Amino acid sequence: MVEPWVIRHIIHRYWCQVCKKIVEARVTDALPKSTIGLRTVVYSAWLHYVLGISFDKIIELLNTSARFGVSTGGLFGAWHNLAQVLKPLYKHIGKGARWSAVLNADETGWRVNGRTHWLWCFASKDLVYYVIERSRGAPVVLKVLGKYFAGILITDFLASYNQIRALAKQKCLVHLLREIIRVNLFDFSSEWKDFRRSLKRLVLDGLRLGRERGKIDSESFERKKILLNERLVQLYAKSYSNENAQRLRKRLERHRNEILTFLDYPEVTADNNHAERQMRPPAQCRKMSGGNRSNRGAKAQAMLMSIFRTLQMRGYDPVPTLLFMVREHL
Repeated sequence: MVEPWVIRHIIHRYWCQVCKKIVEARVTDALPKSTIGLRTVVYSAWLHYVLGISFDKIIELLNTSARFGVSTGGLFGAWHNLAQVLKPLYKHIGKGARWSAVLNADETGWRVNGRTHWLWCFASKDLVYYVIERSRGAPVVLKVLGKYFAGILITDFLASYNQIRALAKQKCLVHLLREIIRVNLFDFSSEWKDFRRSLKRLVLDGLRLGRERGKIDSESFERKKILLNERLVQLYAKSYSNENAQRLRKRLERHRNEILTFLDYPEVTADNNHAERQMRPPAQCRKMSGGNRSNRGAKAQAMLMSIFRTLQMRGYDPVPTLLFMVREHL
């Protein structure tokens, strides 16, 4: 059995003749009005918001390993206080996302008090900014990135991203290939097969050319890129009687400047895998907890997930780093 280590802090309070109020020394090992030590608060928050361990299991772990009695409400209250202390850091991460050179964005379903919400993820190479909102529409994107995004935005084909202007955009070609596979399951018409063959060959040739960057001379690369853009124009310039071919033709025409952007910028990928990978830890949390029970909990969830994940991406050990930051703040 682990023997718990109990630390008692004696805080002396004095009357200040200048301020005309009682003052006391600051305690850096606990948040204000908290009955739980700062180490336990940060460690348990990391268990829940990063590893996806449920409330009940964390409480059982504390009770079993350290004989530390705490209720669900007390634990969440401590996490909420931690999130409020770290709110300026969360805003700083949001500003970093807004000024990223290359940014991936994605969204997935979330539940708050039994109602459908959406978890938004905005990820660059060194930060992740999560937002939980009731809407899946363009106002969320405009709120996070503004009307004009000065970098390159990589997303799927969700219409919400169409409302924002950017230096350049790249649509996920993997989603396009998945759509082709999905339609193949039920559409066997010859017109669809011809369209599918041309579109799939265009996408695969584009991906192959992207992998050849640096292996062939620049003149050959530019010539092949021009030919690919001409093939794209020929593909969406035609009209099709097949419903699925016509639907995808319109999609290609609508996003004609966002299909082969990755060939113009070496740092841009042709897929949105980076954002989807950042969605996996929250998805694991969602399986265990089912979402949040209140808007207050959703805000704390978005803040702490953003901070923990960003620290990990930058190579920091999140628990001791966050302990140091909060103590410096206190």
